[in-house]
Amino acid sequence: FQPKEWREDYLRRTALEPVTGKTVRTKGELRRIVDAVRRDRVATSLEETIEGVAGIASPIFDKAGHVLAGLVIGAPVTRIQARIPLIERMVKDAAEEISRLMGHAGEGEKARGKEASVARR
Repeated sequence: FQPKEWREDYLRRTALEPVTGKTVRTKGELRRIVDAVRRDRVATSLEETIEGVAGIASPIFDKAGHVLAGLVIGAPVTRIQARIPLIERMVKDAAEEISRLMGHAGEGEKARGKEASVARR
């Protein structure tokens, strides 16, 4: 949820090194994933960092619409693969509820993809 210039600078100075057979390998692919996560407010990783492990995450926003934290669930792929859409929805709903408790009003301008950035870099 960093500004586009920050994301592009990061990609320029970062080498993508695969750690499993499913690790994202190209900057174009990573850009597409980041765009989808910003749009959908949920990220799913299936064995991209550790073989056999899945992670599903959603951002938690503060009152100003900045990302304050993330809610993440990790589990063996074999246990959650058949239920990924359900678990994505549950993680996203829980993160939205926590965001509301932190004072976030919901899908406002910043949360819709305007350049909301993390308050602490």
